[in-house]
Amino acid sequence: MSRLQQHTESQDTITIPHSRPNSTSPTQHFRLALEVSTEKFRRPDGNRSEGAAISPADEGNSSRRDRGFAKNHDVIFIEEDSPGKMAGKLMGWNEWTVKELKEGLTNQLYLVEKVSANDDKRANSKVLVRVYGRKTEGLIDREREINNLRYLAANGLAPPLYARFQNGFIYGFVPGDVFSVQDMRDPKNSLLVAHTMTRWHRLPLQPNQTPMLFPTIRRWLLSVSPGALKPDDQLVFKDNFDMDILHKEIDIIQRKLAKLQSPAVFCHCDLLAGNIILQRQRADTTAVFIDYEYGCCNYRGFDIANHLVEWGGFQCEWKYVLDRTQMLPWLTEYWISLKGVHPSTEQLDQLSAEVQKFKLAAHFFWGVWALVQASNSEIDFNYMNYSVLRFKEYWKRKDEYLSI
Repeated sequence: MSRLQQHTESQDTITIPHSRPNSTSPTQHFRLALEVSTEKFRRPDGNRSEGAAISPADEGNSSRRDRGFAKNHDVIFIEEDSPGKMAGKLMGWNEWTVKELKEGLTNQLYLVEKVSANDDKRANSKVLVRVYGRKTEGLIDREREINNLRYLAANGLAPPLYARFQNGFIYGFVPGDVFSVQDMRDPKNSLLVAHTMTRWHRLPLQPNQTPMLFPTIRRWLLSVSPGALKPDDQLVFKDNFDMDILHKEIDIIQRKLAKLQSPAVFCHCDLLAGNIILQRQRADTTAVFIDYEYGCCNYRGFDIANHLVEWGGFQCEWKYVLDRTQMLPWLTEYWISLKGVHPSTEQLDQLSAEVQKFKLAAHFFWGVWALVQASNSEIDFNYMNYSVLRFKEYWKRKDEYLSI
């Protein structure tokens, strides 16, 4: 799921002026054109980022358009051999440190922090550099991810976007503590997620937007490449999967779930523990969502169900996932936060049935995602085994959930 835990740090801390980060992937070699907003981006000192001069030849060039650069944004060329140097130069800092944040299952993420004699704790003294994972363009609409970040930032639900480049972007750091799976299961903390989710679900959609769940799954199914799997994974795939069956099954489950008429809302679609930040303040404690690459117009039932299924964690401990009765307090809090009134018994019953059935879609979604990643990703994670576990739970629960 970018499946990214933002603040989990590696043990290596690198002060850029004196040393260079370890090169763990070909994606870390940079010849970068940074797209910077001509109006909104300012360095912490209030000035525009200097960088190299904007290339006149790039203006109106089709290559600029092909990279997705907006017409009203400047392109600043910065040539560096590490994401830390790129970010530090962009922000106008003299010295900085870099920490690679581990546990990401789609991208690479680096925390770049300004070194200051005054122990600068301002929000803009830290930025994140996201470098897209290998062949993830088949999984993720990167232009939509950028638009999501801008839209959410404008609505106070995400940090600012500072710049973007051909295979990633630089954006603000969200302070706080990353949720653990235990935090998700905590009765008090779990309700904080319900409150924040309603803020997302209240966001206005653009005209003619439709849910992306099933188009995304179908696109991913076409990207599954059994022949590109490692030999061991090919054996597991052969024993557990039939692509013809999966293509037919997604048609079946779509017809079943369409009957629920789950509202289309702006969804996060990846609310696992690592994408939730707990912010403790004097007045109150809130949950903030990070990692917006899967955000889109989608079904309310899917966003809720997907989050509740993630209570099982990457170990797929399904015994911790709330059943229909156990989820009622969470759903009640969600409804009150969204609508300002208590749900009726009938409304709560309908919502719980909707969420229970959409759990099937969550398993199918991430099961197919893992099949694609198994043949593409260089990250050390057993995607094939993860896919097997998700689909086993799907087949085990299908008849039970659809009978509700």
